[in-house]
Amino acid sequence: MTTTLLGLSLLAVLLSGSAPAQARSIADYANEDGRAPDGVLDATDDTPALLRALGAGPGTVSIPAGSYRFGGVCVPAGVTVCGEGPATVVRSNGSKRIFHQRGVREFSIRDLTLDGEAQGPWQGRTDEGQSGIAIELCSHFLIENVSLRDFSGPALQLSHTGVEGMPITHGGNLTGITATGSFIGVRLDVRAEYVNAAQIHCENNLTGLVIHGGNCKVTNSNFVTNRDGIGPVSYTHLRAH
Repeated sequence: MTTTLLGLSLLAVLLSGSAPAQARSIADYANEDGRAPDGVLDATDDTPALLRALGAGPGTVSIPAGSYRFGGVCVPAGVTVCGEGPATVVRSNGSKRIFHQRGVREFSIRDLTLDGEAQGPWQGRTDEGQSGIAIELCSHFLIENVSLRDFSGPALQLSHTGVEGMPITHGGNLTGITATGSFIGVRLDVRAEYVNAAQIHCENNLTGLVIHGGNCKVTNSNFVTNRDGIGPVSYTHLRAH
């Protein structure tokens, strides 16, 4: 009976044309120099190892506690990137955006701390186009329990929700987001639509939250000690507490 069930499971995978989701760690993959990321050498660009881990198919890619540098990373469909909360700190390798999602459905980024390393008091931040996460032309995504700090730009930015050629019915979900010390904490930019955001905490930003998209819902959130708590809001259903 067991052999029959295993055979049926294998047949289902072959017929579907896709491999089963698998969990793996970035530490299982090497950078260009042959070294696996260990979260200790903060100056090393670990983007090559992360891209290799992401390219191994659907599943969860874990990033253990430590300090890492990435840049311009796009998480593929069906993949979750998961850290260990405040213990996993990611900084840029010099790219404007640490994670840059474009044209992807059904991905997740969670349990990370993203550090933009902007210098000086937050009151003097300017918009230099720097972001921890920038999402455009995407849908059905989840950003959860992510802290973003000290970015010279919008720490988290969404725009033009929806994969090209497909109807926009579900933008994505943001939950448990903390944005501090940045030019803008969270920006739901042009055509960022059908986005559900909850438990958003923006503090010590020039502007905590900016919304230009439509049909965005923001609930159970705090915007405190920003120069402007909430920026321009247009065509939006907004409930912020």
